Amino acid sequence: MEQQPKKWKVGLAIGAGIIVLGSACLLTGCGGGSSSGGSTPPTTTPPVESPPAVTPPVEAPSDPNGAGLPENVRRYIETTHQDSAKARAALFQYAKVMEKALADANDKQLSIQHGEESDKALACLQYTYGSVDAARTVRLDLKSIILNTDERNKAYFTYNDQLGGEVFKGIPYDQRASACDIDPSTLPN
Repeated sequence: MEQQPKKWKVGLAIGAGIIVLGSACLLTGCGGGSSSGGSTPPTTTPPVESPPAVTPPVEAPSDPNGAGLPENVRRYIETTHQDSAKARAALFQYAKVMEKALADANDKQLSIQHGEESDKALACLQYTYGSVDAARTVRLDLKSIILNTDERNKAYFTYNDQLGGEVFKGIPYDQRASACDIDPSTLPN
């Protein structure tokens, strides 16, 4: 007995919906496309033009030391280290070495050369940030920006494999400032 009233209510709801839709079509004159003897001519609406796509301008590096780096890397360094030209210079040096290492990952001799350059860049970061721990934190943050695709990660692993068995001397503590491509004492902050 319970089933009959439910079926009846569903049928009634569907019927009412059909009547409402039919009435709406009749009132608005849908489907005709022409007026029946009305005095106003049919109007055509011009097509709506979508606004042109806004593309952000490619900005010249505010710090020229970042020229040549991928946009996302350069922008990351410039926005996260706005107040320190010394930090930007050290990070740009490290980023450039990483970019070269990724590009030359399949060449053992170039990878070894980039490994030596990387040691210099790391010594510069340590000098600039005042400690191994502070330099490590900043370097790892930057590395995550640089290695932002599977392809770049694979190239980094290949580069590291090329360095297997190699030994790098490192830079003596009191000579770390000389490891920087740009002398930190010439920079304002």
